[in-house]
Amino acid sequence: MATLLTKKSDTASSVPLAADLTNAAGGAELAVNTADKRLYSKTSGGTVVELGTNPSSMTLPSGTANGVPYLNGSKVLTSGSALQFDGTNLGLGATPSAWGSGQKAIDVNGAGVMGAGVNGYFASNAYFNAGWKYKTSSTVALYSQEDGVHKWNIAASGTAGNAISFTQAMTLDASGNLLVGANSSSTAYIAVANGGLTSNGSSVPLKFGIDGTERARIDSSGWFRFTQSTATGYLGSAASISGGSANEFCVRSDNALTFATGGASERARIDSSGNLLVGTTTSGGRLTVRLDSTTASPQYIINAAATGTFIKFEGNGSVLGSITFNGSNTAYNTTSDRRLKNNVRPANAAKFMDIEFVDFEWVDGRHDCGVIAEQLQTVYPDLVLGKVDATEVRTVEITPAVPAVLDAEGNEVSPEVPAVTEEQTFPVYQQVNYTGLIGRMGTRVQMLQRTVDAQAALIAMMEARLAALEAK
Repeated sequence: MATLLTKKSDTASSVPLAADLTNAAGGAELAVNTADKRLYSKTSGGTVVELGTNPSSMTLPSGTANGVPYLNGSKVLTSGSALQFDGTNLGLGATPSAWGSGQKAIDVNGAGVMGAGVNGYFASNAYFNAGWKYKTSSTVALYSQEDGVHKWNIAASGTAGNAISFTQAMTLDASGNLLVGANSSSTAYIAVANGGLTSNGSSVPLKFGIDGTERARIDSSGWFRFTQSTATGYLGSAASISGGSANEFCVRSDNALTFATGGASERARIDSSGNLLVGTTTSGGRLTVRLDSTTASPQYIINAAATGTFIKFEGNGSVLGSITFNGSNTAYNTTSDRRLKNNVRPANAAKFMDIEFVDFEWVDGRHDCGVIAEQLQTVYPDLVLGKVDATEVRTVEITPAVPAVLDAEGNEVSPEVPAVTEEQTFPVYQQVNYTGLIGRMGTRVQMLQRTVDAQAALIAMMEARLAALEAK
């Protein structure tokens, strides 16, 4: 086993010579300077090297100022710019900024983490020294935890070293409320709190957007408004609507209120004047109903006038019938224009006397007179619609469906109960065209009138002859 020998010197700054030390195979020597507290040895090549120094003033032969020593890839103790410590703040891949006294910080490239008392900060392109300052001339972001409050701040680009003016963009307060666009002292912000989303402020709307474009909002009056800030569609309470009340739900439009089915196909609308249009966008009155969008299709129109035409029936763009009211009585008007008729001839009234006109009571007890559809059909089939004793089967709801019950989290508490239905048979009653019946009645009356006129003429002639005979 080799023997280790030591030599010492009490003279300050004294360094042993190579001749003073041996590193022979049988032993080796170490030199200690007790005044400087330094330790020396000699290499196999005969060079004296310093092995250690006073811990309070140890100096490496080479390295980076403020560099923290570490083992490199070759396991050699070294220092450099990768890890720097100025005695207060640590830099990872960066030289620590001039952080103010009282703070402890870690710089990581352009970002910094700082602790100040019980508060913590994470800054991008910023450091604190008598206020927050720009590291470089670029934008800044700061996240902090202060007294139980989480804060997110942003700032526009500024000049390196200048003071930063932050905007607090979001806050998570100590009560668990998330305030978007403000802090707890702001008067206008969006808050996620108490299980809901709230806009705080006397006139701040809650907005919803897609791709940076506003699509809907809840305004300060509680209206849900569609499309954008100048939207024309609203949902809300009818409290502010003329004739409405707070416990009524209202659908409102500043222009037309449109209804569509089958995708984007309009089926009906209520225009800005309050007229209801079904199957058309052109109003003819208070209610306009058209079979399809072509002007040739049948439609009927209901007007709101106190007198005049109350209902109009149209086809091919022309009025084909109407119901009128003059304040005292109602008239049912059927189009009878000659331009709508071909093959005009006297009405067939030969079998008019076969019609049975009867008095009767309806099943609800009302007295009436007229004809029986089944009997009239045997005389004039064209005046009766439908078949004798016809019926149809319909599906009737006996018990309405009960929707599923959900709890506050949307979980199903009880399932949906479907409606109970059954098929029932209903009569399809026959109908009579009384307008056509009147036409045949008029023909019959004319025939009778002609007979009466002829008989009156014959009587007059006979009376004249009788008077002449009596005069002889």
